[in-house]
Amino acid sequence: MTQGSPNANLRLVAFPRGTTFRSILALILREFATNNANTFGGVLWAFVSPLASIIVATTVFSAGFKSPPVGDVFAIFYATGVVPFAMFSAVNGRLGNAIRENRKILRYPRICVMDCMISRLIFVVLIQTFVGLCIYVAILNMWNTKTVLDFGPILHAMSLAILLGFGVGSVNAYLFRVFPTWRHIWGIATTPLFLLSCVIYSYEQVPQPFDAWLIYNPLVHIVAISRTGFYHGYPAHHVEPLYPLAVGLVLSIIGLILLNQGRGKLLVR
Repeated sequence: MTQGSPNANLRLVAFPRGTTFRSILALILREFATNNANTFGGVLWAFVSPLASIIVATTVFSAGFKSPPVGDVFAIFYATGVVPFAMFSAVNGRLGNAIRENRKILRYPRICVMDCMISRLIFVVLIQTFVGLCIYVAILNMWNTKTVLDFGPILHAMSLAILLGFGVGSVNAYLFRVFPTWRHIWGIATTPLFLLSCVIYSYEQVPQPFDAWLIYNPLVHIVAISRTGFYHGYPAHHVEPLYPLAVGLVLSIIGLILLNQGRGKLLVR
């Protein structure tokens, strides 16, 4: 292999044990240091920004929808949908831009594509978990929601949202670099995703034949699983937990294969 070939930047030698761990840790710290570095509040704003956006949206929708499809308080109904949706969106968005925003640092021989992907995944999950906890705690203390928490389905839904976000983000990380037009196509195609994921309404409210189409959206299943953790007896007959799991795993495998096989191409484009 020649020195100037596209694959010259790939990690081909065995580095000391723990190098990957140190690389990921350094990249996580870099994410915290550079994220909103020029914004008032610095690192704190990385947590405050998504938290504030969800609080504002929750307040607006709560004022407009007094009677939720399930329960008595719309705020908690909305939160049970928007928190896993926000986790998916944040993971997908952050990982989709990982190669483009870290192209220079990927030229270092000890940094590989997966280091950037894993560090960004951990960074986003930490922030969104903090945001979700704050939202739930605030709503449960401000309103008498009459909900009985079951942490099993809640954690299940969040795990599926992370996996699905990782799968979609991994594929997009490759496509955004190799086919730049895909970024615009993806942005247009996913604009109505929030409305098509049953965040502000329940699946049972969707009329036929649209309900048969929405069932193919894995986020519909994830949101419903999340709500079963708050509403005992929530009508989630349409939920198939293996569906979002299968979609997330398949996309993750495809994304990892593309990123691994096309590492040299990603750096030279």
